[in-house]
Amino acid sequence: MYIAGGQALIATLGSLYASLFLGLTPCPLCWYQRIFMFPSVIIIGVGIWRKIRDIDYATLPLAITGRGVAVYHNLLQYGLIREKVDVCSLATSCVADSQNLLFDFISLPFLSLVAFSLIIACLIVYRQIRKESVST
Repeated sequence: MYIAGGQALIATLGSLYASLFLGLTPCPLCWYQRIFMFPSVIIIGVGIWRKIRDIDYATLPLAITGRGVAVYHNLLQYGLIREKVDVCSLATSCVADSQNLLFDFISLPFLSLVAFSLIIACLIVYRQIRKESVST
């Protein structure tokens, strides 16, 4: 749970750093990913602090939904699918090169996908460990 919380905190701080200090304006899909990432920091943090054993039930739906948005965003950005709904035309483009950080491959949506995937993996492992400790 500590790794999941740390990953959520790093992703949140990284997202805020990119928008506040690097001047990158978040696109609509980035905002949706933020909606699912930012509360995870608080929920996991409170769960760890209050020693709530089944905090994964509250956090896993956020992480899975956020990962779904991140997968869609990455597929759009890498040109593997075309945008069916015109989500990104009014504001910042969801496929802009300004979101690329390293080597034209590692972008903010890619980092979001990795963060959500790691959080999901940690929560699943945590759930398994919790089930095993209850059964013994």
